[in-house]
Amino acid sequence: MKLCDAARGDLPRDHFDPDAVARSVGPVPTAVADWVRANTSFVPYRGALRGAAGVLMDRCGNHLDRALLAARLLKATGHEVRLARYELSAAQAEAVLKDTWEHAAAPAAAPPPDPEKRRAQYARWSQASGIPVAQIEAWVARAN
Repeated sequence: MKLCDAARGDLPRDHFDPDAVARSVGPVPTAVADWVRANTSFVPYRGALRGAAGVLMDRCGNHLDRALLAARLLKATGHEVRLARYELSAAQAEAVLKDTWEHAAAPAAAPPPDPEKRRAQYARWSQASGIPVAQIEAWVARAN
């Protein structure tokens, strides 16, 4: 448990905490839309499947789930949000999908961890938990 408590502060919160993303992006609606567009990818499916937290974790979702993420981020920055629904004709839907696939870019991959920063993390975790650094390194290596 001590190891978990020590490691908690080092987690990349932008992969599971909408409030952390909202704080980093700020309250400007276009910045929120740009963040969702740049950091998540479109995948086609019907209905809400992942929700805001799922899109953060998977970094992908359909238009509804990505809109739910944008709404959650906007709410976190104090905006009032309402989602609207509109039925597209088959031709409109085909055009949207074609445009989406043509302009889709994979979200940027996270940079590789800095070895010095990683060693410092392991040392902090070891000191807080009493678990040897070598054991923590072995667990992390096995998990990856």
